[in-house]
Amino acid sequence: MIIAGWGLAQNPTFLPGLTIKEAAAGDETMVVLLLGLAFGALVLVPSLFLLFRLVLTGRFDLRARIDGSDPPVRAVPIATGPRSLAPASASGAAGAGLLLLASASWLQILGALTMLAAIAIALPGLVLRDQPCERG
Repeated sequence: MIIAGWGLAQNPTFLPGLTIKEAAAGDETMVVLLLGLAFGALVLVPSLFLLFRLVLTGRFDLRARIDGSDPPVRAVPIATGPRSLAPASASGAAGAGLLLLASASWLQILGALTMLAAIAIALPGLVLRDQPCERG
């Protein structure tokens, strides 16, 4: 990747008569692209998390359904409740503020990454809170 970037920096012509800077999208397009990425991640990440949870807890095991036996239950030690969502809420609010108020593109990228981090922080507590947990 670094070598490709170095090569493009040496000769920044993207197409004959068109440089990379001239072919780049505007700031509005980049903001819409990042928002689309964030909303796509809101759909994709929980779906993948649910799929992995079902597979890893054995609920997708066809033999267990045919035999009538319950799938094995694994312990899920995770904090739940309103206090466990406080860091995710703060991160999401900070990311949304950066996306809405910042004019520099690097701050908007940081805001989008902060919102994705908020999703990653909140997801385990939201998805796994109904799972049994062995204390001990």
